[in-house]
Amino acid sequence: MMPATPLPPLLQGRRVRLRPFTARDITDTYVGWLNDAEVVRYSNQRFVQHTRASCERYLASFDGTAHLFVSLRVAKPDASERGEIPVGTLTAYRSLPHGTADVGILLGERAVWGQGIGLEAWQLLTDWLLATPGLRKVTAGTLACNRAMLAVAERSGMAREGLRRAQELVDGVPTDIVYFARFAPAAVATASSRRETLEAAHDA
Repeated sequence: MMPATPLPPLLQGRRVRLRPFTARDITDTYVGWLNDAEVVRYSNQRFVQHTRASCERYLASFDGTAHLFVSLRVAKPDASERGEIPVGTLTAYRSLPHGTADVGILLGERAVWGQGIGLEAWQLLTDWLLATPGLRKVTAGTLACNRAMLAVAERSGMAREGLRRAQELVDGVPTDIVYFARFAPAAVATASSRRETLEAAHDA
């Protein structure tokens, strides 16, 4: 089993920047995202009233684990100003024995919705994960009514892998959860080679 690769201090995309989430990122704005009914409409976070203390406990839960909590940031909208602003977060729950990572995203800043920021951040993180030693597969799940997340998963190259029918209630309506996956190229090649070996042995 390979050791967990730490997230670099910065992953730079065309418009987005990803870096480890720290205690300094627990601001009134961040807590506000989690308590915004529209932001967490399709997340189970909608059932929780968040505070700075609850956010600190959540951040502490990553200590000593292989999991990643990531701050999603973009350049300030005013080109005359230097620096960046936080607009969301991502998580990656890694299982090192199995070489998998389950990824999630929260795009908290409504002003950037509909601009492809979530897709770019998702692609950046999942590409990096699949390039790390020992990581062979990334997964994700989303409610079938969450069209934005369905689009992110599909457009980032993930394939639909399964479905849990009527798994959760959204506004009282039983709703499916759709599961997606994407494999590292090396993992796909290895799986194909093993299938060919098994088929040859069966035919012999």
